[in-house]
Amino acid sequence: MMKNNNLYILCVLLLSSCGDSGTAKTDEPTPDTAIGLTLSKEIATTSSSGESDTFTVKLKTKESVSVSVSSSNPDAGSVNPTSLSFSESNWNVNQKITVTGLCDAFHTSGTNKTTYNVVLSPSSANYSITQNKTVIVSDNDKAAFNISSISGNVYEQGDNASFSVKLCSQPTSNVSIAVSSSDTTEGSVSTNSLTFSADNWSTAQTVSVLSVDDIVADDDVEFSIKLAEASSSDSNYNSLDPNDVTVINKDNDSADITISKPTLTTSEAGDNDSFTVVLDTALDNITEVTVIPTSSNTSRATVSPSNFTFDNSTWNTAKTFTVTGVDDFIDNIGDNETYSISFSITSSANVWNTLSLDNKTITGTNNDNDTATVLIDNSLTRNVSEFKNVQYIYVKLSTIPTSTVYLGISSDDTTEGTVSPDNLSISPSNWNSNNTVTVSGINDNESDGTVTFNINFANSTSDDSKYNNLTPNKTSVQMKNIDDGND
Repeated sequence: MMKNNNLYILCVLLLSSCGDSGTAKTDEPTPDTAIGLTLSKEIATTSSSGESDTFTVKLKTKESVSVSVSSSNPDAGSVNPTSLSFSESNWNVNQKITVTGLCDAFHTSGTNKTTYNVVLSPSSANYSITQNKTVIVSDNDKAAFNISSISGNVYEQGDNASFSVKLCSQPTSNVSIAVSSSDTTEGSVSTNSLTFSADNWSTAQTVSVLSVDDIVADDDVEFSIKLAEASSSDSNYNSLDPNDVTVINKDNDSADITISKPTLTTSEAGDNDSFTVVLDTALDNITEVTVIPTSSNTSRATVSPSNFTFDNSTWNTAKTFTVTGVDDFIDNIGDNETYSISFSITSSANVWNTLSLDNKTITGTNNDNDTATVLIDNSLTRNVSEFKNVQYIYVKLSTIPTSTVYLGISSDDTTEGTVSPDNLSISPSNWNSNNTVTVSGINDNESDGTVTFNINFANSTSDDSKYNNLTPNKTSVQMKNIDDGND
């Protein structure tokens, strides 16, 4: 007997699970997701004093969309940025918009706030005006000042500048602000106070800043126009302190000095010359300027004093400097030596520290007074005798030689007197030292009485042309040899 075999087909549906946390979440839109903008909030708050608020924007779907952002009342509030750009890579990334309240004429007394809108208008092939979004902004009334930027720098030659001030909300009573300059030596103001009422609070009042020419080379100076704390019976404005306004007064005074002469003449004999220095522009009561003259070669000329400091009481008083020639003890007759006096400045004011004085240099000439001479000194020399006593003659040079000087010495009668050494070598290092020549008396064993003889000096020889073949100031010294009386 055959049994019927039944064929069963088992269908098994396997379900995958993401674990206990449930189905994973994603920003990816589904085919049913509607296009549009997602805002972090739709109500914002600003104030007339400039307070701001922020919110974020992103897309609901993945596509490229441009969004323009605007304020419905640009006098009451501004937006930043004014446009957004989304793409398929950043469609779901929040982009921030800042809305800022402005000082305007809408905040009148009794009005707590002004309302305006921030309008977001997306644009793409799939978007239309129906996807526009609006953020409602409440702009609160708050006491504040609107102070414009300064119109520019002021200039000492007479160019002025200005700025304006107004209130950002209507006061309940008059608001007064004192106006002053922080440095009246640089600038003054056209008015010393501003008063705002419930009628003119939103009308800008102009403050002119008037430059002052101080005749001082003090570079460009920054100062401020000080706006004092407000005084008012309106508690919102009373003691409220507006910001000061910074101003720069552009200097028109050039820092410079005047030197009395361009050339000087001195001499090695000690003759001096002088010049004066004076500042061309005044100094303020805190600035000092030190002028420093420098000799290019102090072996030819020196300058005194070494410096002088000018201040606001001495800037226009000429200061005398003396230049003295220096003797170099070198024979430069016919070849006088030059030098220069240059100048430098130290000061707390940059306009003086950076002053170039290259064109102020003085040229000087130091006249030479040195003549090459071989000096023979026998002022202390006495007679010799046959008792063989000795005497001395001294030799030196009048100037520094460039090379060793040789001098031959001899006796014209060696039976009566001799010399030692018979040749002197005088170097540049001992040119002005006494070189000793010893003269000795000779006993000739003859009863010849006192005999006269001469010590002779030959012309010098040297590689220094000034001393080569130079005749000494004395070519001979006459001496006596006294007989001993025993012959």
